[in-house]
This record gives sequence, structure tokens and C-alpha cells, in this order.
Amino acid sequence: MTEKGENGKEIYDLFGLISVLNAGLSKFSSQTFSGISPIMQTECHVWSHSLVGIGIANLAVFHFRQFLQSTIGNTRIPQLFELFKEIIDFPDLCSLGIHDPFWYEDHLRKLEEDSKLSDKIAEIKTIPLVPLVTFFSRVDGFKSHHNTLSLPLESIYACNTPEWSLLTTTHEITHTFVNAILAILYPDLDNEADVSHCWELTSPVYPKNFLDMIRKYFFLGVIDLEICAQDKVGQDFVIASASSFKELLEKWKREVEEIMVDTFDFLYFYNEVESDYITQIWTSWSVIPHIKNRVPEYVKRTLCALMTKNLNRGAISEKITRDKFVEILTEINKKNPEEQYIQNALTYIKENWDTKILPNLLASKTFVKIVHSFLYSEKLASVFSKETWLLELNDSKITDIPITNPLMFISRFSKTSKPSMAKSLWIYHNIVFNYEYRHK
Repeated sequence: MTEKGENGKEIYDLFGLISVLNAGLSKFSSQTFSGISPIMQTECHVWSHSLVGIGIANLAVFHFRQFLQSTIGNTRIPQLFELFKEIIDFPDLCSLGIHDPFWYEDHLRKLEEDSKLSDKIAEIKTIPLVPLVTFFSRVDGFKSHHNTLSLPLESIYACNTPEWSLLTTTHEITHTFVNAILAILYPDLDNEADVSHCWELTSPVYPKNFLDMIRKYFFLGVIDLEICAQDKVGQDFVIASASSFKELLEKWKREVEEIMVDTFDFLYFYNEVESDYITQIWTSWSVIPHIKNRVPEYVKRTLCALMTKNLNRGAISEKITRDKFVEILTEINKKNPEEQYIQNALTYIKENWDTKILPNLLASKTFVKIVHSFLYSEKLASVFSKETWLLELNDSKITDIPITNPLMFISRFSKTSKPSMAKSLWIYHNIVFNYEYRHK
């Protein structure tokens, strides 16, 4: 085997992918069939549970992942997004006012309905979806990789609570979609010509296609983050070379990814319901070690996601977003007064709004707008808010009522304050035996 790329990077990347995939498949098969002989040779048998308990839980996670990944995946959002390069008639996003109707059109749907692109869209629809291998892990917890999705062992007996709810997996799955989008937006950082091309896009040059216009707008957003961090004004900040531009992109990649992930998650999987979103994510964070050190980061990410509902409010959108966030967080604090990190968040917002939070929010607005305008389809998101059983299903009662939307099912029955092994098993049982897969 010959090495390719600098220092054999491609080979090592491939080995890394294979290693992670192998570990995930090993855990998945061992956990799913933990009650099947030879029991003593299954590496992931959980001794505190029945022989088939963890197998049912793992199959339920498999079904839930299948629903989320196939529903979003069947649209082929990254491949559709890349088709913006075929559009040659487009406005200048950098000078387009926030009230312009263009920001609020369903651009993904317009691409799908463009007769000129029908052949290319039909072709990308044939691209096979690569499923994420799911498993439970005490070490990894909630975490996604290129081809795996892990959950903490605590979710086996406590998924009826927000802290260990399966809803957290929507955030992790969203990382896989956003990473695919960033691979299109970002240049190949090992390719000098590609980096130089993207650096040139930050100049006054007008792009030749709409994808490059979105990339230009995106790169200027990254520059805004750096300007904000250095507390400078735009005219005082200059990127002198392509190599400096590359360093800037590397520096801010994680920050940009998290902003886009939270925004995407809120739009698609929480149907833009602020109370559900804030309650779920801020309660789930209570189990994170040293959470108080991450409060500023989480405040910013939450505000970015919520801002999608108020973009068309112009100059007051940030204030409206802040007030709604504080209102809901205050209610959570009243119900959970022992959670000091929530009080810390409220204090942080009150004391740092004008000096730190608002400037950071304004600098991050570019990425919120890109997700809302070019990655979000209201038609696709509506799938996640439909279910026929909603008024018929009662908590913990054995039934054969078919479930076609496990996201809504989990959202409804994962709100109790105390962990319950019985309720958790009931949730898993329904997702395994009553879920009707409609997205083949």
C-alpha cells in the first residue's frame, strides 16, 4: 500500500475510520444480542440488567436513529446545497437587508422543484445513505463520529428524564449533517490553490455562482468572529495572506460548527418551540462535569439558535431573543433551584449583555442566517411534527398503537424528573415493537 498525501494523512485517516467503525460494530452486536449464547463472551454485557434489556434498548436507539437519519438524509441536504453552484442569477448577500424576502424563502425546496436540475437531483437521490452504528458507552456518552453514534449507559435506565433522554442524539446526528456542509463551504486546507481561491472571495470580487456567494458570506462571517474577539473595527483588520486566512478558518471551525448545529437542531427537531428546546438542553447539561465553566459558551449557542425566530425583527431581534431566553430559563431555575449553573447563566446574561454577549451574537448572526435560509426547509421540518397517536397513548400502558414519529413520542415521555427503569423500558419497548418505519 502506498501512502498518499502529506505524511500519509489519507492512510491514517482511513485507518482511524476503520478502527472507530470496528469498535462501534463490535459494541452494537455485543449489546444487541447480549442475551444470546455464549453470554460470557459478549464484551458489553451489562450485569445490572436482564439478558435482553440492553438488546431492546439498543434496537430502540437503532430505530430512532433510522427515523432521524433517513428522514433528513433522504432529502440529501449536503448534495442539494452543493447544487447552489448551478445558480448564476443571485443577489449580493453581503448587502441584502435582513427584511428582504429572499432570506425567508425555502431555497432547498426551490432547488428540488427546479426543472433544469431535475436530472442532477434524481442522480443524487440514488446516493446510498451510510447509517450510523449505534451503541451505549460509559466512556463516550452522547457522541457522534463519522460513522458511529454512542449514548451513555445511564440512558438505559433513565431515558424518561431530560438528562438522559434520547432527544440528545438529535444534536449529535446534526453534527454529521453540518460537517458535510462545512466540507463544502470550507476549502481543502491542504490545497493552497483552493485556500487562495476562498481567500480571494473575501475581497470585493463578485462570485460567479451562488454557492461561492454563500461561501463569501460565510468567510466574512468567520472574519467577523475574529474582529469581535480582538475588539477591533472592520477597517482595522486585514488578512495579509492566504496562509493567515487558513489559520483563521482552522481557529474558528469548532465555534462555527457548534453554532450551526444548535441552529439546525432547533429548527428541525424542536420545531422552533423555545420552551421545549431550552428546557431539554439546559436540563440535560446538568450532568456535564464542570458545567459552570461552559456557561458563556452555552448561552451564546442557545441565543444563536433561538434567534432564527426573530431574524425579521431587525435591530431588536437580539433583545427579543434574550428576553424570551431569560423568561424560560428563570422558570427552569424556579423548578430546579439547586442547579447553580442555571443561576450562573442568568447572572452572566444580566452582567455581560452589552459588553460581551451582544457583540458576539451579532458577529455570529451570519451562520444563523445561512442555516435558516439555505439548510432549512419548512416542508421537510413539518415531517417531525406529525403523528396520529398523540391523543391515544397513555404513559406506561402496554399498547399496540403504531408509532410513526418516535421523535414526538420520546419528546412527550422523556420529561419526568426522576429516573425510572420501568418507564425507560416502556419507552424502548414501544420504539422497538410499535414503530412503523415509513421512510423506506
